[in-house]
Amino acid sequence: MKKDCFYKLDLVRKKPLQKILLQYERTAFVDFAPHYNYYQKMVQLYYHDNNDTEDNFTDDHNSGVPVSFEEIEELGVIYKHVTSQEELDALAKEREYKNRDKIHLNLETFKNDVDAYNAKMKQFYTEHYHEDEEIRYIVDGEGFFDVRNKGDKWIRAKLSKNDLLILPEGIYHRFTLTNSREVTAIRLFKDEPKWEAINRVH
Repeated sequence: MKKDCFYKLDLVRKKPLQKILLQYERTAFVDFAPHYNYYQKMVQLYYHDNNDTEDNFTDDHNSGVPVSFEEIEELGVIYKHVTSQEELDALAKEREYKNRDKIHLNLETFKNDVDAYNAKMKQFYTEHYHEDEEIRYIVDGEGFFDVRNKGDKWIRAKLSKNDLLILPEGIYHRFTLTNSREVTAIRLFKDEPKWEAINRVH
């Protein structure tokens, strides 16, 4: 599969409409081979509209301005689409990550207490950084990762099943659920992770 070749598909006729770089909906790339029925949703990357509050943090807040993979790579942020346990294990070995844990968050996690759930989402609103890499792999559900670019603007990544994001140490970010209110994720880390969140002081 050639990563520099992107196609938007006509799902009725199963023919390529035009060869374009998809930056808004982030549709997966398709090779020249005649497998035009392959169509896969990937991570959505866009600039945050900066109209959020602690109370509406979990809304999409899509400014309508897309962000390319190249832009996040310049920040040291790496995106991967991982579809199997074998791929995940290979990545962990490659980056020398020996430990991992799995988290599952939804309303039931808070015993269906909406106030308790919303209180936790408000805690997620605070931006911070870590002194170690952070790797988050979405097993199921959805979540948002916001990262600051070099101009101090928020870039929002809407992650769903099989999306994996690697954040470098020292980058300001925050994570929250979407309004679907459910996510299962795996965190990968080394022997002695430095998971202490260092909050930003404004």
